Amino acid sequence: MKTWERIFEHMEWANVKIVEALRPLGEDSAKAQKLFAHVLGAERIWLSRIRGEDTSSFAIWPEPDIQAYESLVQANGQGYQALLAEIDDQRLAAPVVYRNSQGTEFQTPLADILSHVALHGMYHRGQINLLLRIDDREPASIDYILFARES
Repeated sequence: MKTWERIFEHMEWANVKIVEALRPLGEDSAKAQKLFAHVLGAERIWLSRIRGEDTSSFAIWPEPDIQAYESLVQANGQGYQALLAEIDDQRLAAPVVYRNSQGTEFQTPLADILSHVALHGMYHRGQINLLLRIDDREPASIDYILFARES
């Protein structure tokens, strides 16, 4: 299995764990919900940029919607797995041309974008877990080694 595929499998697994931790809390976890909506929205935006799609109508900080999280996690996961199944080292090194939320054009190698997506999500999932702990809630156990043991 390719390393990138494994990293993105972990990302999807960790997202599922966060959904499970947030679902029973509802409105009691507004800050954590907002962060998680951002994680899923950013994953979607980057996948669309990689595909060459226009993302100008996508919100970087979408409104939280606990009911939509599971379908977004699944759609993002499937999208990245399909992408990763068809790329090679040459494509990983090739630049992706895209516009950021302000409309500025950039060119970034695909491997750097994939690294950003994986690390950005882990950073914010850590923040979500901190918010849960501060509220005396049980954080989601999302360490990579736990994923590796389960899979």
